[in-house]
Amino acid sequence: MKMVILSVTLLFGVVGWVVAHLLTHRRSVIADRRKVAIDYRISAYRNLNHFACHCVSGVAATEGMVKEFNSAIADIQLFGCPSEIVLAQKLAKAIHYTGNNDPNTLRKLLLDLRLNLRKELQIADDSDVSFEPVFFFAQFGGAQQKNESEALPDLNKIKISSLESNSKS
Repeated sequence: MKMVILSVTLLFGVVGWVVAHLLTHRRSVIADRRKVAIDYRISAYRNLNHFACHCVSGVAATEGMVKEFNSAIADIQLFGCPSEIVLAQKLAKAIHYTGNNDPNTLRKLLLDLRLNLRKELQIADDSDVSFEPVFFFAQFGGAQQKNESEALPDLNKIKISSLESNSKS
């Protein structure tokens, strides 16, 4: 009788350990996937913000910027939520087919990425605060800096011809 009780206790102990191990492993894999997705989406946000800064400043897109932009779009399509994917595809298509930035879509995409990342990272809810992306472009190396009084160019009027030519190759 004691042998049966000992065997049952041992069996429950081993089964409990296996189940706990499997659940812990599963939770760890999910956490790792989440971390990778968040890291890539933060990188995409930064690359898109960098792209937007250059659009606002009127500086032509460089090959590096085009690579950053393409990387951001690819990362969003791979790791983003459905609304981010739709906006990323809309922005990429607008630039590819017209050579022009779609500032409203870029703004919406940056806002959507920001909101979703803040939710996932459980950062304080700021939905009651009106947030508009602010883009800064600092010029270094003796280049002239813009005065605060000078108006920034209209995003709707910026043609990104280097994006168009690089995306076709």
